Amino acid sequence: MKKIAIIGAGLSGVTLGKKLSQKADVCVFEKGRGLGGRMATRYADPFIFDHGAPYWKVETQEFQEFLTPLMGSVVAEWKGEVISLEKNNPEIKNTSRSSYFVATPHMNSLCKHLAIGLNIKTQCEVRSIKSIQEKKWRLISSSDEDLGLYDIVISTAPAPQTLKLFGDALPKTHELSKATFDSCFSLMIGINQPWDRNWIAANIHHSPIKWIGVNSTKPARNHDLTCLVIHSDSQWTKANLHRDIKEVQDILLKELETLITLDIKNLSYVSIHRWLYSIVHPLNNDRYYIDLDLGLCAVGDWCQMSDIEAVWLKAQKVADFVGSKI
Repeated sequence: MKKIAIIGAGLSGVTLGKKLSQKADVCVFEKGRGLGGRMATRYADPFIFDHGAPYWKVETQEFQEFLTPLMGSVVAEWKGEVISLEKNNPEIKNTSRSSYFVATPHMNSLCKHLAIGLNIKTQCEVRSIKSIQEKKWRLISSSDEDLGLYDIVISTAPAPQTLKLFGDALPKTHELSKATFDSCFSLMIGINQPWDRNWIAANIHHSPIKWIGVNSTKPARNHDLTCLVIHSDSQWTKANLHRDIKEVQDILLKELETLITLDIKNLSYVSIHRWLYSIVHPLNNDRYYIDLDLGLCAVGDWCQMSDIEAVWLKAQKVADFVGSKI
């Protein structure tokens, strides 16, 4: 059997792994402690935060058919009121009844479900790949560990990281180099009491804050606590990306206090995460990288919009193509 190395255990990585493991000997390498990628979950007992992608929507029949068997076990609908707020204006601008899809009991649960039975090495960052004779690639970890020989290497990492990993094997003008991203800060707040308002999320205008999600109102979460996830505005983030992270946290906390009249002095938990590659500006809806003669492939949110459905669809397409050729 062909040996395939997949870099990254987000939705792209585990989707590829699940499908290609039917035809090949697959190993997935993940530099983090857990699975999920942008569907990440932060655990801070008793608080739990989906601090990456907060939800997804369904637009295609293919994705709907994939999700249907998982409804009620790994996937559920998150329903409730979504409001719009504006800085320096305490009145709600707009309210709508929305329905999103989320993984349960945590956002990374979908990736964990797909990963069942896969050979996944976590806390293992692939630092470099080296081409050797007979069209094989030797993978070396960031701790100089020899990770073995593989016929095909598929990277699902963000485009800048993939470019660095593949190095001179890719043409300098390859489209991966044209992918651009917006960054985002994700502020997480825990309160030891239930959420006492009638909305589950808020879109914010003219503010450093772009979105507020009440994570604890999602299905299969602890509703006796309040877990808020706040995402910063992309343009504000760009201007403050390299600012001291504690200063960023304080600014966003004060902004939140103004927007929703929250007493930030009595919070039980506060932390912040910097997402360097948060929102992608896609190159083209049909783009990904496959060179099976060379034994290198790349796919991920740089190919298309960075929503969950688009990432899954693109990974399926690459898995089908590679699977048909091995």
